[in-house]
Amino acid sequence: MPDDRCLSHDLAGWRKERLPERPAGVMALLPDWVCEILSPGHERKDTVTHFLRLQRAGVPFYWIVSPEDRALIAYALDDGGYRALFTAEGPDETTAKVRIPPFEAIEIDLSLLFGGLG
Repeated sequence: MPDDRCLSHDLAGWRKERLPERPAGVMALLPDWVCEILSPGHERKDTVTHFLRLQRAGVPFYWIVSPEDRALIAYALDDGGYRALFTAEGPDETTAKVRIPPFEAIEIDLSLLFGGLG
């Protein structure tokens, strides 16, 4: 990260090629993917503060999940800036089976992520 403040994220992942062994302790290696799950009172931190810091740091993929809105936005770094590469909102879209980078090799059942219909 550009400064010495340590960010913590709801979920973060590293490609096996960059991190072949299971890590222990505080990570100094920039993640390849970060996912934030919005919670009341933290929306600005996840959608603005973390978004901009991770973009500047060069994290390739950033996902935002809003359980309350039943929404997922997946961003990919493109020429130094994030662009939305996948969005889903509401019961019709969040029950699909999809392939979203960086996990395009597997099919993700969004209904499992959002707890079925509702």
